[in-house]
Amino acid sequence: MRQLSEVIRGTVWDALTEMGDDDPDGTLANLTTPRHANQGDLALPCFALAKAMQKSPQDIAADLAQRVATVLTAIDGCSEVGSDGGFCNFYVDAAWLAGQTMEAILNDPDSVGHHRASSSLLIEHTSANPNGPFHVGRSRNAILGDTFVRMHRLAGDDVRAEYYVDDMGKQVGILAWSLANLDDDRVSEILAAEDMDEMPTHPHKEDHQRVRYYQAANLLKAVDPDVELGVTKLVQASEEADAEVLAIFESAYQPVLDGMLETLERLGIVFDSFTKESRFIVDGSVDVIMDRLSKSELHGTAENGAHYLELEDRGVQGKSTKFFYQRGDGSSLYATRDIAYHEWKWTEAQRLVNILGEDHRLQS
Repeated sequence: MRQLSEVIRGTVWDALTEMGDDDPDGTLANLTTPRHANQGDLALPCFALAKAMQKSPQDIAADLAQRVATVLTAIDGCSEVGSDGGFCNFYVDAAWLAGQTMEAILNDPDSVGHHRASSSLLIEHTSANPNGPFHVGRSRNAILGDTFVRMHRLAGDDVRAEYYVDDMGKQVGILAWSLANLDDDRVSEILAAEDMDEMPTHPHKEDHQRVRYYQAANLLKAVDPDVELGVTKLVQASEEADAEVLAIFESAYQPVLDGMLETLERLGIVFDSFTKESRFIVDGSVDVIMDRLSKSELHGTAENGAHYLELEDRGVQGKSTKFFYQRGDGSSLYATRDIAYHEWKWTEAQRLVNILGEDHRLQS
């Protein structure tokens, strides 16, 4: 919402200065698109101002909205200003925006889609766990992601299509355990007992073959504590950067990943780079992240020794407002490794795009 941002910036900057903000430019740099349509078209979070202004973020947002509403709604571009949960919300005048857009298109048709200079851009998409073949649901993000890759390349960006490989999680651990402890006959026996022993539709592909092992191990794990224990030991070793276990995991998932990529290639979807999750354990990045988070004013420790950040005062709502990043035994969680991954991605390109799925609620 670049046009609305340009309309409101000066008035909001003045109001922030009057309210005692020493760095209004820094505050305005956090202007963002709200999660929900009823929160406007642009939202300015006021949480970082609370300490300096000795007010709650909610009171700051309400004060800011009241100061700028009369001026902004009297000029073209902004139809409404409000506040909600520590955010100051700005609503665009849709008719004005349409006029601005059409005027720009008619004046310079060749500029359509090129409102900024081209840049390096890393687009991460798909990144499905390598434990079985693609189905329609899994392919959604691949198709969306590849569409963004093609559009940005057409617009002149230097695009890198990135696949983040989950090479050390529980699902890969289950797959590795199953390949080491089961055989074809045992897999068929377990699956048949649950009426799941359907022959693969593509028996020549490893992703279709090995998913049967994964399914059988999952069923066993539910009834046999020794299976759960064996998988847990493997996963814990991988989280400690055990080179031997990581090599076992790779030999288990790589043929599956190759099969998945073969399927995507039939759709014309290819990737430029693959980054393993374990990389950020091995190189120490995750340890650095956990040390930094432990020094945050939001840091807390649960009864079981796990570490978290309390995010309620940062606008997070729901059943749990705690972001857990470290287990009681000192090991990291997936989300912590994801933070390390994203910090690294910012060293790889000027701009980042993530195509999120239904299970990415934390990131979204």
